[in-house]
Amino acid sequence: MLWLAIHFPNLALEVFTSPQRKIQNPCPSVVIHRNKIVAINSAAAKAGVLPNTSLVTAKSITNELQYFKKDLSKEITELANLSEPLHQFSSMISIAESDCLLIEVGKSLKLFTTKELFVKIHHLYLELGYTTQIRFSQSVLEAIILATTGAEHIQEADLGLARLEEHGISSSVQNAMADMGFSTFKDLLNLSRAELGKRFGKEIPSLLSKLDGQHNDPQEHLHISESFEAEKQLIQAVRSKGPYLDKQMLDLAIELERWLIKRNLNCERLEWQFSEHTKKTTLISVVFSGGAQSHQEFLHVTRLRIEKEDLPFEVLTIKLAAKLTSERQSTTNCLISSSSKCLGSIPNHDTSQLVNRLRARLGKDACLQLRTKSHHSPESSWTKDYSLNLEEMKWVSNKSIYKKRPLWLLKSPKPVPINQFSLIEGPEKIQTEWWNHSSSRAYYIAQHQSGSMCWIYKYERPVATKNTSNEEAFYLHGYFG
Repeated sequence: MLWLAIHFPNLALEVFTSPQRKIQNPCPSVVIHRNKIVAINSAAAKAGVLPNTSLVTAKSITNELQYFKKDLSKEITELANLSEPLHQFSSMISIAESDCLLIEVGKSLKLFTTKELFVKIHHLYLELGYTTQIRFSQSVLEAIILATTGAEHIQEADLGLARLEEHGISSSVQNAMADMGFSTFKDLLNLSRAELGKRFGKEIPSLLSKLDGQHNDPQEHLHISESFEAEKQLIQAVRSKGPYLDKQMLDLAIELERWLIKRNLNCERLEWQFSEHTKKTTLISVVFSGGAQSHQEFLHVTRLRIEKEDLPFEVLTIKLAAKLTSERQSTTNCLISSSSKCLGSIPNHDTSQLVNRLRARLGKDACLQLRTKSHHSPESSWTKDYSLNLEEMKWVSNKSIYKKRPLWLLKSPKPVPINQFSLIEGPEKIQTEWWNHSSSRAYYIAQHQSGSMCWIYKYERPVATKNTSNEEAFYLHGYFG
């Protein structure tokens, strides 16, 4: 088996600083733990801030300092999210440490070389804005230690950077080794394990047996999450609908887009939740006709919905959840766009965006789709459909559309002079509700002198009215197109 360890040395800070966006001039940012700085970004280092100093000292160096408290649970959650792109290489993925992922890539070597795997994974996280150290080894522990220390070979790995306490080595044993002048793993590997056991106990021989792969700790593998829900805690409360709120929502929208792309899904309905310290919450549900995957589309339609909603006075927490998803269908474009063969295709992307914007601004019932249904009466052979599934809509050529019944029917047919029409096709005899003593109708497809294609009819028998001249009267019932 071949193990690949991915260490994220700046994860403690990157979970707070929105790594998805490329910021030209980031402000100095640090992470503190027990009032000590444990992580800094390049801007803080450039300003002169050093790790292991106090927050007070760092603030005295630069007044633009932005600081966060270390959040281990947030780091573990982010690691789980970061593991999902790795499923394209292997299903055996686990969290090795609070900032390290472990993946078994032995079977992937049938498709990639180790160099190709290294480059692909490195660029994968580089594009997402994360710093990584990647190492390979036949041993789980060796791969982890090489990645966390940054060493190329285990003999060169620094004992002080290996975080031995996380591998069962007590602080007293570490201090004893330091007192004896042990600084790298080479110093341990050159000695007899029996002698090391007598001097330091079972901890060191057990560590070395794991290091050479004789004993590997069992790993709990991660699985791809079936649902999406993300939350962002704001440092500064949002009191207005403006650029700052958009900026906070952008991170969550990008995260959702990334989650959808990995699974080849569209989001048909998402839900935003805005909360303040008093736990007052506003829920905003956004529907996307035909589904959407782009974070720009999510934000644009959400902004239109937010304009009509009242948010809490001080928004401190924003949550985003994908409530309804569907498989993303691949589309095939016509080779020659001007060809008549392309008439069977629908510009679903542009149509969906238009529908989403109209519904966000005018309401969910602003757009609807007319559908046919089985019924012998033309007046009852259609229905309204607000689901508006654009994938089922079909465009037909001008030649074939005349063979269908029109969906555009008048509320009540109106008499028309037949000399204004040219009959094209018909008659089609339709018997309506006989229990209402209605007469059968003879329908024709006709073209009005204005050019409109119409659906007209006349009664087969005279209608029971006072005016017997209605026998040959024609009625306009609908329009085509």
